[in-house]
Amino acid sequence: MATKWGVVSAGKISNDFVAAVKGMCGSEHEFIAVAARNSFSAKSFASKHCISKAYGSYEELANDQEIEVVYIGSVNSQHFPLAKLMLENGKHVLLEKPMTLNLKQTRALGEIARKNKLFLMEVPDVLYVATKIETKDGVVDFPLPKPTAFFNYPDSTGLAYEAIEVRECIKHGHLESIIMPLKDSELLAEIMDSIRHQVGVLYPEENAM
Repeated sequence: MATKWGVVSAGKISNDFVAAVKGMCGSEHEFIAVAARNSFSAKSFASKHCISKAYGSYEELANDQEIEVVYIGSVNSQHFPLAKLMLENGKHVLLEKPMTLNLKQTRALGEIARKNKLFLMEVPDVLYVATKIETKDGVVDFPLPKPTAFFNYPDSTGLAYEAIEVRECIKHGHLESIIMPLKDSELLAEIMDSIRHQVGVLYPEENAM
């Protein structure tokens, strides 16, 4: 049975994620719905990617009982409230990095996910996928699948691998990925908090939980 996805945000990275997953492993993944801040954007995205449902609000997608897992590709400042909304409505969540704006928010999402026995993960690095290894004996190639659609960013076909990891974890009842566990997300958030505090940067959203 295919993993049933909802897509939050109809921006460039969401386009690349859906195109990559459909191009590499479409039969194992089904995109049920997309939600954006307005219905026009959602409907345009849905039409482009042959997605049957387009919602003009994120709450509508959160309430869709057909959706199993949600991909969140929104701007960083919206990661926490949107992931919280989806987790509290029984959806597994895959977030683009960074998971949230700070350690406090990251820990809060982890607690919500564990409480509700739901999977939660954030792409561990920048979108870079090595396609060859050079050794003393020569070069070994590991080509990515050829693009089957337009991509906004280089090597976006590699985004499909995170969907594959999510599916495997959910199938086996794992609430975290051993490749990118929540403790690593918390460590990254802690490091970023320290850097920002040292340079005097404070996000307005940091006090909102």
